[in-house]
Amino acid sequence: MTDQIIMFISQLFNGLKIGSVYALVALGYTMVYGIIRLINFAHGDFIMVGAYVLMLTIPAIVAMGLPAWVAVIPAILAVGVIVEKAAYKPVREKGNSMTALITAIAMSLLLENGSQAIFGADFQTVPTIFHLPSIAFGKLKLPGDTLLTIVI
Repeated sequence: MTDQIIMFISQLFNGLKIGSVYALVALGYTMVYGIIRLINFAHGDFIMVGAYVLMLTIPAIVAMGLPAWVAVIPAILAVGVIVEKAAYKPVREKGNSMTALITAIAMSLLLENGSQAIFGADFQTVPTIFHLPSIAFGKLKLPGDTLLTIVI
């Protein structure tokens, strides 16, 4: 294979990886709306806060001798359960669809600005949870995490 074909196929898989992440986010958005009929403006912010919780808990989990992927559990609990119990459930029980919508916008603003106040506006990275080997087809090497993302 020529270098241009290898580069094209590599970029094609990179695009599929990013598109798969977008599809997962859209699936979550659709599920939330389909189940509780709430347009959740804070959906992306939940993903961001979950990443920050992962960033903070992975070193502690690894220091305890547990695998790094176990840090996903506190991330889910911190983001989903706390916000659901503190913000969304009381509004769904006593409010109407407009108050739920306003609460979703308020949660979005709170999570965005709170994260920026705590962590700053600089780019942060989450430590790798696990490593997958690359798969090689001649000169073409496809990272394992890219393939796993597309499959999921």
